[in-house]
Amino acid sequence: MVPDFPEGGVLYMDPDLEPRSGDYVLAVTDTGGVTFKRLIQDGGQTFLRPLNPVYTVQRVADLKTYGVLRRLVVTRDFKR
Repeated sequence: MVPDFPEGGVLYMDPDLEPRSGDYVLAVTDTGGVTFKRLIQDGGQTFLRPLNPVYTVQRVADLKTYGVLRRLVVTRDFKR
């Protein structure tokens, strides 16, 4: 994941929150898979923006989500 989400971080998702533009969501893809992306709502249209800018923004006709990101916990191992 990109620097906002360091390796080893734990994401806590809230399935009861209504997603809003700018939220990070677990969304169901058109093929039935699940993806973690940023929700963008603009001009009456809905998009999912990937964390990695190499990938393209996806337009979504019917958004289905499993949850909205509520908390990121970052842990570090300290070596002796």
